[in-house]
Amino acid sequence: MKKLIKDYVSVIFGMGLSRGISFATFLMLVRVLTIDGFGRFSMFFTVMMLIWQLPNSVDAIYVRYVKAGKEAERVAYLRTALIMKLWTLLFVCISAYPLGRLLCEFFFQKPDMTAFVSLAIVSGGFLSIFSSLSGIFQAEEKFVMYSIINIVFYAVLFLSVGWFFARDIALSLLDVTLMFGVVAVTVGIGAGTYLLVKVRTQSEPGNAHFRVMFDFGKWIFAETLVYVILQRLDILFLARFAAYPQIGIYSAAVRIAMIASIMTSAATAIFMPRGCGSLRSDSHLRKYFKEASAVTAVLCAMIAVLMSCTPVLVHRLFGYEYAAAIPAARILLLEAIFVLLYTPFSFLFYAGGQTKKVFAVGLVRLSVMITGLSVLVPRFGPTGASLAIAVSSFSGLAAACAMSARILKPLWGKKNG
Repeated sequence: MKKLIKDYVSVIFGMGLSRGISFATFLMLVRVLTIDGFGRFSMFFTVMMLIWQLPNSVDAIYVRYVKAGKEAERVAYLRTALIMKLWTLLFVCISAYPLGRLLCEFFFQKPDMTAFVSLAIVSGGFLSIFSSLSGIFQAEEKFVMYSIINIVFYAVLFLSVGWFFARDIALSLLDVTLMFGVVAVTVGIGAGTYLLVKVRTQSEPGNAHFRVMFDFGKWIFAETLVYVILQRLDILFLARFAAYPQIGIYSAAVRIAMIASIMTSAATAIFMPRGCGSLRSDSHLRKYFKEASAVTAVLCAMIAVLMSCTPVLVHRLFGYEYAAAIPAARILLLEAIFVLLYTPFSFLFYAGGQTKKVFAVGLVRLSVMITGLSVLVPRFGPTGASLAIAVSSFSGLAAACAMSARILKPLWGKKNG
């Protein structure tokens, strides 16, 4: 339990610092951009994050095989994961402009955003290479280094934007997006260079490892795709049905809810390696749920306090012109509680090798969210988007509990027998 607390403090401090730096950067951008401009930037940032997170399933699979496989094969798995990431980056760069134009003209119906969305796609591709560093340290349970890596990108952006902000130099939307793009490409190239040097001793192409990782991970790939889309689908629907100011207001609500997402993200990082070994025995399982329950209870109480403080946070941090973000922010904080409750169950599927069920839970959430967003966003705007997300996460929690009960039944039956 002491190691758990130490690891959790390391991760939540690192994530808290990185999200706090990101939050401060966004507050500066709120001051230099209009609500309309902030809405446009939010579209850029959403697409960049979407592309950044899509290949993260490769990192999750790498963590799984490092923890469950042989020590001697660690470099081979890393090399295989890196090759998969590099091929993904190549595809992303080639398709950036055609995809950006397709999204802006036919889905968003905002063709003036084509260049910005294309840049966001390229930026996200390079950041996916950078995130491989986090996977390495997560697999080794070196959570201090894991946290430091997660801070780098946001720290560089904060210093870059802060330099202009401190000198009261005006920044346009183009200036801001170019700044984000340059930083993303720089850290991506740096991470890629480091990883290539690290795996240079592995001369084999790793085809066998690729097949093993792909066979295990095909449903993880699909689930990650669903999960990442779920995380960004609200902004995508708002971009389709709402004006730029409404997108800006909702983005302010998301920034408030980000405080809670720090807690949920830290819980995921800590409990992934523990959850993957939870089905070794009944004692492992009970220890896993005991630790998870204790942490979850504390975090839920903290989120409840945040919900009561939401009006003050919105008014002080964003200004009274963003008051419409308060209901959406509170609903998103409630949604974070559902995510916390779901997280311990999700890793049982990893431990049991039943990754298809992870994908199934994602499909349940996606179906509910698309239905909710289609109905609620045109009628209620930002508040409707947050309601759809909360209902979706609750449905995912219910599905995960039902499916995990089947995994636990043989183990509990063995205990009772």
